[in-house]
Amino acid sequence: MKEKKEEYQEEENIQQEQEKEVQQSDSSQSSISPFYGIWCGAAKTEAEAQKQAKKIRENGFDAQVFVTTDWSNLNTEKWYVITAGIYGTKEAASAVLQDVQRVCSDAYIKYTGNWQG
Repeated sequence: MKEKKEEYQEEENIQQEQEKEVQQSDSSQSSISPFYGIWCGAAKTEAEAQKQAKKIRENGFDAQVFVTTDWSNLNTEKWYVITAGIYGTKEAASAVLQDVQRVCSDAYIKYTGNWQG
């Protein structure tokens, strides 16, 4: 009887561990959510894009580089694009756009679509 109880407890522990792993994997996937970006430029090489992003960061913005082919609503040709921040809504991005345009005059807002990388 004691062995059955221990066996049952062990199975329960394994199931709890598996559930934790699934939750962790779900949370890592949900962290790659679509967003609005204020797009400042694009380059064919990551090195060039990072160089552009550095200049934008030096002006106080959270510049990041993304690969266009990783997102459903961006260019299907592979480009490294630079955004001055990630925003949950178009309105949030719009509130910052004029400030970004002081650094990147051609900056515009675009939605990424779903992550497909």
